[in-house]
This record gives sequence, structure tokens and C-alpha cells, in this order.
Amino acid sequence: TPELPATPDPEAPRAAEAAPETAAAPAETTSAGEPAGDSEMQGLVKELLEEKKAKAQGPRTKRLRPRDVWFQEVFSEEYLRTIPASIGERTEQEVEFIRKSLKLKRGSRILDLACGFGRHAIGLAEEGYEMVGVDLSMPLLQKALADARQRSTNVKFIHGDMRELNFNEVFDGCYVWDTSVGYFDDRTNLRVFQGIQRALKPGGRILVDVINRDYVVRETPTRLWWEGEGCIFLEESEFDFQTSTLHAKRSFIYEDNSPPLEQNSYIRLYNVHELRQMLHVAGFNVLEISGERFTRGYFLGASSRRVIVLAEKRARKDTM
Repeated sequence: TPELPATPDPEAPRAAEAAPETAAAPAETTSAGEPAGDSEMQGLVKELLEEKKAKAQGPRTKRLRPRDVWFQEVFSEEYLRTIPASIGERTEQEVEFIRKSLKLKRGSRILDLACGFGRHAIGLAEEGYEMVGVDLSMPLLQKALADARQRSTNVKFIHGDMRELNFNEVFDGCYVWDTSVGYFDDRTNLRVFQGIQRALKPGGRILVDVINRDYVVRETPTRLWWEGEGCIFLEESEFDFQTSTLHAKRSFIYEDNSPPLEQNSYIRLYNVHELRQMLHVAGFNVLEISGERFTRGYFLGASSRRVIVLAEKRARKDTM
């Protein structure tokens, strides 16, 4: 099974449940009491009146577009069918990369943020680390807990939103793997890093793995297919240069002739400069950048499929 640059990894989290949309306002007239001349003007007047009403009533729930909440549909029981048979071998290699990068002694407490079904957390727990996994997808967490019990491994799995971390200097290290950063807008993605910074002890380390924007730009649009559990997947992806967002449309075709299913994902991709700058603003010093898990410490620009950044929590007196 290919490692797909356009595909959210099974380890990635769902975001928080979307707030319900507010009821649409009734048809309005212009301030002079006359109907607007066309549909565009009517829409504009409607927006102005709603804005005026919102200011008078106080804060309102933000109306979310479908592309802002795609993760509510993707990370479900259905998503577990996409896990490739070769995931075990890949996990062993990634666990080794994470362990060597963080360079933490056995017994250190590590946060697996967006832990999914816990494949890395379980592997590191077996290496002697105290592991905590946080994810918002209950189906993935249930599988993680079942797998940990089957392997007699102790991992604390927490059902939570990566945007709302409330830990304070309790972890020696943290990793966010397989492009679990980028589901939100830039301000929210920064807030995630700031939450991690608060959760780490002084000198704590973070390892972030994302798809390299510069690599994806050269490779898209793409069309790929592969086999899953009782179904075949077709994935088509394209890159939006205005927003640096990768849009992937995945179609499920089932062997039992069940109705096909279609899902969409929208991920904000970062290049190495943007990711480095965001980590700096969040309070980290970058220590090392890699382009692949098997070429640690080497980054080859647009030729590297990944941007894997190792950073350390900056001391308060360190302003550089």
C-alpha cells in the first residue's frame, strides 16, 4: 500500500464536534423599507442586518462551512478499513525514529497528540516510556485500548480535543505524527503548538511530522487507488495555491455492492520555513529537520516528502 501524501493518516484525530448552525434570518428589506433590486443586493443587506443583530445580542456561534468540519466524517469506524496490512512494519520504523529523535530516558512521560488507534504509543510503552495518548475519535481510541490490552501494555488514552489541551508542564516530550497539524486555520494551528508548549516541562522536546508542501506542489494533481478491508479506495487530490490547502476526495467502492461512499479532506500544508516560524512563535527552538524517517537530520528541499522537525521548549529568558 503506498504512503499517500494526500491521505490523512489513521493516526490523525477528529476535531471537536461542530457547533450547530444558527437559524437563517428571514427575508429582509433595505433600510428604506424597499425590497432589494436583485439577489446579490438582498444577500448583502441580509448579511449587514445579521451582523448588526449579532452585535446587539452579543457573541454568536460561528457558522461552519462543510470544508471546516470534514474531520467529523472521516475518522470513524469506516476509516479503520483503510489501515494497510503492512502498518506493523512501518510502525516499528517510526517508533524507532521517534525514540532516537526525542532522546529521552526510559520512564519519561511522553504525549502522543492525535494518537489515533495508538500504534506509536503502544510501541513506545513497550520500550519503557510512560505514554499518554490524546485523540477525539472514539472509534480509534476504542481500537487503541483494545490493542493495548491485547499486548498487556499500559497506556493512558484520553478522549480530548488537541485545540483544548489543559496540561501544565507535565510531559518530557511530545510528538504529532502524520500531518495531524493542518486541519484548522493558521491561528488555530498555532494555538495547538502553544498548548503543547505549556504541556511540556522546561527543556521538553516536540517532534512534528507533516507532508512537505513543496513536494506536494510538484506531485499534484494525483489519482491513486488501493485495496482496503472489503473495499477499494480511489483518491483524487488537488492543491489550492491561494490557501496552501490540499483537497483530497476519497471514494469507497465496496465488494458487497453496498452504496459507494465519498469523503473529502482539506489540509493546510506547510513548508519548512513556515513550520519553523510557527514553532518559534509558539516558544520553541528548532534543533533538527529531516525529510524522511530513514534520513534523519537531512532535508532535501522539494525532494523530501516530509518535514519532520525536532524542537525544544525555549526557556523564558531565551528570547532568540
